[in-house]
Amino acid sequence: MTDSDMAEHVFDEMLIKDPYLIDGIDLYGSILYTCKKKTKLSKLARRFTSMSRDRPEVCCVIGGWKYDPAGEVAYATPHR
Repeated sequence: MTDSDMAEHVFDEMLIKDPYLIDGIDLYGSILYTCKKKTKLSKLARRFTSMSRDRPEVCCVIGGWKYDPAGEVAYATPHR
């Protein structure tokens, strides 16, 4: 299990325990983006957009989901 997989698992568990946890959700979005899990990232962005669209953490998740349609992770990740 890679560090990214482990971090994803930890965030999944945290969201099960606290479904409204927004603090750190930008890191989770970055992990999903880097691992190219666009479907999971899309679900995360939609879920938190309905909760709190104006929080910076949520904006980062939305940016990761929408920013780079070509999937160029190396270019899009540093610009968030």
